[in-house]
Amino acid sequence: MPNFLWSGIAPSGRDEAEEVTAETPAEARRILEARGWTELRQHTTDIADFIRQRQSLISRNRRKLTPKEKLQYHPGTRRGFWLNWLKNISKDAVVILVIAGLLTLIVNRQAPSQDLWIVTCAICLAFIVFRYPVRRWWFQQTKRLYVKMHKARVWHRWNEVLSCLDKLVKSQQATHIGINDYSMAWYRALALAGLGRLDEAIAGFRTTAEKANTPPGLYYSTLAGIYTIAGQYDQALESYRTALEQATDKSLILIDMGMYLVKRFNRPQEARQLLDQAEKMQLSESAISHLPLVRGIIAFREKDFSAMDKHMREALANFEKRPRNKRYLYEASILNCKSYLAVSSAALGRKSEARKYFAQTEKYLQLDKQKDIIQEYENWISRGS
Repeated sequence: MPNFLWSGIAPSGRDEAEEVTAETPAEARRILEARGWTELRQHTTDIADFIRQRQSLISRNRRKLTPKEKLQYHPGTRRGFWLNWLKNISKDAVVILVIAGLLTLIVNRQAPSQDLWIVTCAICLAFIVFRYPVRRWWFQQTKRLYVKMHKARVWHRWNEVLSCLDKLVKSQQATHIGINDYSMAWYRALALAGLGRLDEAIAGFRTTAEKANTPPGLYYSTLAGIYTIAGQYDQALESYRTALEQATDKSLILIDMGMYLVKRFNRPQEARQLLDQAEKMQLSESAISHLPLVRGIIAFREKDFSAMDKHMREALANFEKRPRNKRYLYEASILNCKSYLAVSSAALGRKSEARKYFAQTEKYLQLDKQKDIIQEYENWISRGS
């Protein structure tokens, strides 16, 4: 069974975090409420737990984090680089003071071998002080490659994605830190689909997914994303329907499928029905932040530009308040919000703002084959010009 990470007011009255094993988020919530927890907020899903478990197979030697430490990754409240560096230096404060004192003593005395001792002490001092940033730089090469790969995926630079995947394999061998095989197969499949090699993409992804014992709901929803990159929208929608049938927790798939129906097929009524179903379920904080985006796209299809503008601004604010070091994960969502805001701003007469948003998103819209947004923007921006 998956583990779900929650935060809320514990029976002690303090704001705490807890991880609960249950079949569904709703069951996990009932367990915590029975223990006396209130004001509960869900932070992870069964999908996130599956990815984390696959990741633990690679990072077996990493220290096990407490629920509160895991929670700090989501809002970005864990210690940053400078505080961690200061903490590491403070652990060796006595040694640093001794070496610094010895260095001062040598400099003040006219010893025959003064230069050698100065160099030796300086090297020891530099090693202790700069050990943390050097180690951090070395072990974060995996993250740097992952961020680069994710950005390449957003902008459909598929050969760069494949290059990053090859480098990630080498990085994992050097640092014993990497992303799991399932995620590697997913990115590779997206890149191959984007390069026109759909059959190869699906075959490779299916093999890895079966080996990883992937939950059916996750498998088919991910498959939908691969079909989308290849422009096979009907097959993608069919994959979403299969995912919805087989998923244990249907909330995320309802939201994703609702967005897909209204975005790719212009079926706002069906999308609203799916969204209504999702809102009656237990939703994670991340899922809740995507609701205004879907509502905004529905309003776009219904030509309700005032409502569209309101929902898109709310969605954009949700994504842009994410921790800066995780903002890259929401780049596509931010670009989508801004592209729709280009339309609503033009329709509501704010043409200067509309042009600003469109300049930031035009290339992305072309890559993502969202010609209807481009056409709608051009129709409104040309009126009264």
